[in-house]
Amino acid sequence: MKKHKLFCSYAFTGEDEARVRARMRRVVNLLENNGCEAYCNLFDPAVKNYTSPRQYLLRAIEQMNGCDSVLVVQTSPRRSEGMLMEVGVAIARGKPILLAQHQSAAGASYLSELAEQTQIWHSDASLDSAIIDLIKSKNS
Repeated sequence: MKKHKLFCSYAFTGEDEARVRARMRRVVNLLENNGCEAYCNLFDPAVKNYTSPRQYLLRAIEQMNGCDSVLVVQTSPRRSEGMLMEVGVAIARGKPILLAQHQSAAGASYLSELAEQTQIWHSDASLDSAIIDLIKSKNS
């Protein structure tokens, strides 16, 4: 049986890189430990020498084509251009969007209106629970 493959979308620019890396490593591990396959560009060796946002976006679009759905991890109400472009591509490609939205962003963004499902989180532990709820409902 084919594993459900999720494309991970998140804010990077302007964020604390160590925190983002640690969070997304946890997210990818959580997805994989729950029977899914995950793509996260932070861990893609192909992007190692990229120097422009365009290169990252083109790689993201290429990788999203092979994914079943897009998991958006929204950590704040701050806008992320890359994340919003990835959401737009997901919509254009007909990919379901699963949104794990930090409570600080709830009501401050219309992303939840674009998502097939939304779970609100407020801590690392509740982010894990939110993601598990999103993927379980997607796989059932």
